[in-house]
Amino acid sequence: MSLTQDTRLEFYRSLQCDSTMPNLASLDDDGYLVVQSDLNPTRRSKLPCYYQSITGSLYPKISSYESSERIALEPHQFVKVKDDQFIVECFNKTTVARINSKEYTNNSLLYSKAFATFSDKFPKVKIISANSVTDKLRDFDYATPESPSLSILVFDSLARNQFLRHMRRSLEYMKKLGFIFFEGYTKVGDNSNVNLLPILAGKSTLPKVGGNGEELMPENKTIDFQNLETLWTIMKVLDSTKYILERRCITMFNDEIGHKARGLFHYGKPQYHGFKVPPTNYYFRPFHIHLTQQLRASICTPTGQFSTELFLNLWENFAKKFKDYCNFSFNFITLLSHDHASYIELADEKLRISLERLYASGAFNNTAFVIMGDHGNRISNIQRSYVGRIEERAPLLSIKLPESFSAKYAEKVKILKKNTKRLISNYDVHQTLKDIAKGKFRSERPFWQQKGRGKSMFEEVVETDRTCEDAGIPYNFCLCMEKQGNSRLSR
Repeated sequence: MSLTQDTRLEFYRSLQCDSTMPNLASLDDDGYLVVQSDLNPTRRSKLPCYYQSITGSLYPKISSYESSERIALEPHQFVKVKDDQFIVECFNKTTVARINSKEYTNNSLLYSKAFATFSDKFPKVKIISANSVTDKLRDFDYATPESPSLSILVFDSLARNQFLRHMRRSLEYMKKLGFIFFEGYTKVGDNSNVNLLPILAGKSTLPKVGGNGEELMPENKTIDFQNLETLWTIMKVLDSTKYILERRCITMFNDEIGHKARGLFHYGKPQYHGFKVPPTNYYFRPFHIHLTQQLRASICTPTGQFSTELFLNLWENFAKKFKDYCNFSFNFITLLSHDHASYIELADEKLRISLERLYASGAFNNTAFVIMGDHGNRISNIQRSYVGRIEERAPLLSIKLPESFSAKYAEKVKILKKNTKRLISNYDVHQTLKDIAKGKFRSERPFWQQKGRGKSMFEEVVETDRTCEDAGIPYNFCLCMEKQGNSRLSR
């Protein structure tokens, strides 16, 4: 059977999302909100709209958010938004209204939508030079190509082979940009949090596999993210004196939760209970909770938008808005590809366009971009095939470094590229990204900052005879083995 005849594979190029409510409000990239009401002034008063900021969604109330008092919005007037997350709701004050074949009675909710943006909430100072006066964010440092920002985009359940198969236009452009793809990257755990915790923090809640166990977290104990070194705590401006302030970066944690009680670090008790305080400068869980309640496991919003495009826009807009400043963002998109391996193709054109706009904006000049999967697809039909079981264990990993970084550290990048064809795991990815986050390679840091499982792929060429146990990969996920039939099942 040829690949194209395999019924476990499907291909999607576009998606038509139908609207179940009128799209009454819009927010531009500069943070200006406008409500489009009825053009007839007589009927306009019968469609009042209101604004509410939303916050919270922190432990122990991870499944809800807090909202402010309602503020009435004047139709067809630009409003500069001061909040990162907010809801706009409009009501029908007429006796009966029929919109898109749906009937609305008096005082019924006609429109409800959550928005997320990057408000201008940071203090600025004026920088005076011989020829100009410019505003600079007071608390953050500028990024440089030699000490770049770090942007991580993760698609749930995305294998490397799956990306090659379904994301052809994005792949073509990523190769043109100079993304480096890793062919020997193998997961260390089953689901998302046990694979991404080692990447983001270098730690694990899984049983020990080789090594000395320095990566292991205490069993049956809730993880305290306030006192755990992660890639974002390395880069963010901290109020605490616990950490040495190495970099002063703007940070974002953008986790598409899929369900109001879920989230990357919100399920899998007892270790994962979420965050007690916002982990980053921009933390969009309240926005995702409101949207998830509307989606109900769909990838189309009630206003006819493709939800994945909204999440990609946050990733893109953050990188563009703060491209001149040191910044860190972690973005996890889950609903699109978690259950259906082929649905990822619906994001191909959207991702390509985002990459093109990022390049045009100059964001690649001072930022290292990582596009990856946490693991391959575990539950769709392709998992029942031999190649599907291999894909499940071999997620996507790709990195784009600023050109000036690659030029200055040519020998380091040469080692990195050599490691693209070696057996690596999540711990190696962490050590490599930690070099970028700290702005210093592992060998250049104090001894106590060199600890941790895994190899920096900038500085160590992984051995060709490395075993899965050496890399921290459990036996059942190891791809360095031969397929064998089960004699008990063949009897």
